[in-house]
Amino acid sequence: SIASYEWNFGDAIIQTTTGNRITHDFGAYNNFNVKVKGISASGCYITDSTTISIAKFPLTATVFPSSGCIPVTSSFQVSATMVTGDNIQNIIWDFGDGSPIQNNNLTTYSHTYNSTNNITSAKVIVNTAMGCTNEYPFPLFAFGTPPSNINAYTVSGRDTFCGSESIELYATANWATFYVWDYGEGGKDSVTSNTVAHQFTTLGNKRVVVTPYFNGCSGTSDTVNIFVTGVIAFYSIQNTCSQKNRYLFQNLSEGNISHYEWTFSDQPALIDSTNFNGTHNFPTVGNFTANLLLIDYVTGCRDSLLTNIHTALPVFSSSQQKVCKDSIITFRVTNSYPWGVGYSYEYNVDGQVINNGDSTLLEIKPTTHGSYADYVVIRDNSPLTCSDTVYLPMQTIVRGPVADFSIPIALCADTAVIITNNSHPFYSNEPITTWKWDFADNKRDSVMNPAPHKYSYGATYNISLTATDINGCGQYFQKQVTIHPLPKIDILPRRDTICAGQNLQLIGFSIDTILWSPNTYINCTNCDTVKVNPVTSTNYIGKTISEFGCKNYDTAFIKVHEKFTLKVSPSDTSICPGFQVAYSLNKKGITTWTPPTYLNNTNTFNPISTAEQDISYKIIVQDSAGCFTDSTTAKIHLFPKASVDAGPDLVLDYDMPFTMSPLYNNNIQTYFWTPAGTLNCTNCANPSGRADITTNYKVQVINSDGCKAEDNITVFINCLSSKLYFPTAFTPNADRLNDYFYPLARGFEEIKSFSVFNRNGFKVFERKNFKPNIPSLGWDGNIRGDNQSSTQTFVWFAEVICEGKTIVKKGTVMLIR
Repeated sequence: SIASYEWNFGDAIIQTTTGNRITHDFGAYNNFNVKVKGISASGCYITDSTTISIAKFPLTATVFPSSGCIPVTSSFQVSATMVTGDNIQNIIWDFGDGSPIQNNNLTTYSHTYNSTNNITSAKVIVNTAMGCTNEYPFPLFAFGTPPSNINAYTVSGRDTFCGSESIELYATANWATFYVWDYGEGGKDSVTSNTVAHQFTTLGNKRVVVTPYFNGCSGTSDTVNIFVTGVIAFYSIQNTCSQKNRYLFQNLSEGNISHYEWTFSDQPALIDSTNFNGTHNFPTVGNFTANLLLIDYVTGCRDSLLTNIHTALPVFSSSQQKVCKDSIITFRVTNSYPWGVGYSYEYNVDGQVINNGDSTLLEIKPTTHGSYADYVVIRDNSPLTCSDTVYLPMQTIVRGPVADFSIPIALCADTAVIITNNSHPFYSNEPITTWKWDFADNKRDSVMNPAPHKYSYGATYNISLTATDINGCGQYFQKQVTIHPLPKIDILPRRDTICAGQNLQLIGFSIDTILWSPNTYINCTNCDTVKVNPVTSTNYIGKTISEFGCKNYDTAFIKVHEKFTLKVSPSDTSICPGFQVAYSLNKKGITTWTPPTYLNNTNTFNPISTAEQDISYKIIVQDSAGCFTDSTTAKIHLFPKASVDAGPDLVLDYDMPFTMSPLYNNNIQTYFWTPAGTLNCTNCANPSGRADITTNYKVQVINSDGCKAEDNITVFINCLSSKLYFPTAFTPNADRLNDYFYPLARGFEEIKSFSVFNRNGFKVFERKNFKPNIPSLGWDGNIRGDNQSSTQTFVWFAEVICEGKTIVKKGTVMLIR
């Protein structure tokens, strides 16, 4: 669903396209990071990038010969390495001598030079079919003609020299750019100057030949004859392995030796002219010289050879006797021979042989556990002298844990890596105490056996473990695991709706094969694009498997609108007037009820009807996709209404009998009167009773269809003054007889106020708004908590309510003690 592509070519140029292909010309040689952003219509995006290298293709060329005597035919050869699919279109040869430039496609070409000028501008240009080009400039080369008039001689003019002399020779020739001297004893010199010096290593006649050259073109040679006479000093050096400071010097000198002298710097006054082969014991530590002097009395020639002799008692030591594997340990040689005089050090440590040149210091990290008798071998540059072998005073112990674990080589991104820790102590008494795991995804752990580790994306990870033992020795171990990403799969549409009987196209996007399930109602189970026609709502799952066996899934949910039969509940019902019917449909959708009469909603699947007469509804439902429509009906029948008229209210004197005479319709079956009061029955049509208190009676009836009705009637008690009584005396002596002074009434509902006063007009009792005929609400004869101890007369005053009017009553009462 990508709507546009934004291309960033890494050269400050950005372009936007609607297609997924673009052409771009890079204007410079460089490495460009090209990025593309795929943007959907809703603004979501995804990116990818690649590196494009714009570079001249590698080009090399040779010319041979590049020197010699003209005319010279040189062979040129060029070699080009081009990108895949490209090839050489043409080659341009410029030979740098002003000759015509050659344009062809030959990788080998010949050219003849006739000039002695330096060739400084020769080059070859290669053009390819893809438009690439590169140029190779040849280094300077030149040709010449034979030099002439060669003349060579000794600078001193002599032809006889002592063997100890360095002889200076001179040569000159026209046009010569360099000279080659051959001394006749295996040595040659090539020089650009006219003068050269040489000392011969043997005696006798020497024939020295010099040849002049002009840009590699040789001329006629010349010869210088020299006679070397006298003596040449030479000897070999050897010491004894049992006594390394004792040296033997074998005299290998050449010539007529008339006299010789051995001298040694530690005893300069001692001159040995007796022993042809010298022998000397040097001090065990020091730097000395040995010198041999030769004299030929016949020629007067002399020669000498001075050699440096070094003696020492080296000591080999280490920075520690116990070292952790892979930790630095320093080995040092002290009291050794001077630096720079030709001694080399071969270290034998940790089972390895390390040639460390002339260094007396070695820092290494032992890589193998165990005990080692480490030593160093010290050698000089003479093959006849004995080497020093020096051991450490104690064996070196390389300790520490053995860090090791095993993991799979490769897994899919949805599978956790199970790590098996195989680490163990090398020495059993040095247990491992700490663990440090690094999973290379910014997650770490410090347990011995980590839980299976799951990576969030595919890549190659270097899992590492550092195990540290009780001595603090840590060992590092690393293994690589490749987490293959789950193959990408996208199914469109991911959600859609169809009508039963229709089909739908699903498109799966993946570079791997897609397998579909379920395999029903689908035209192909392994195609990228399929058609489905499910009969019920179905999840179609696309599974893809990468070349590494990794699986991934995507799902398309297809909602199928099936044909339906509309049902309503209740479909046919009877109710009493005033009752409601709550409907419910078995299918939701676009709903219409007709007629709308008595309904609270005509577009819902669960409306409520309050019908006042018989009615029939038609219901039409269409599913939300507009696939299918169905209809049904619902009927309501209204029962006859139950009715009751309790009649007019009654006003009666107290204790007067009465009989209820309501009016009923003719199908009443059940009666219920409340409250029961003095009624003789509560479930009859015409109950009787006696009037003792004003009462509101309610009658409820149910007819033969179960419909209900009710009405009320009130029986009022006539509240005549003659029906209100107050005693003229009372005896509050706690004998439960006549202990209270209180109103006695028939037909009165409430005493508004009741007060008692003494003869002085002092109020001794008062109560308001209470019912009559209740002794405990009257006066108990106490005045402020005191019981009167003598008989007295009191005045009382009362206000009562009768049929909404207030009646005032007053009188006297005698309290008898």
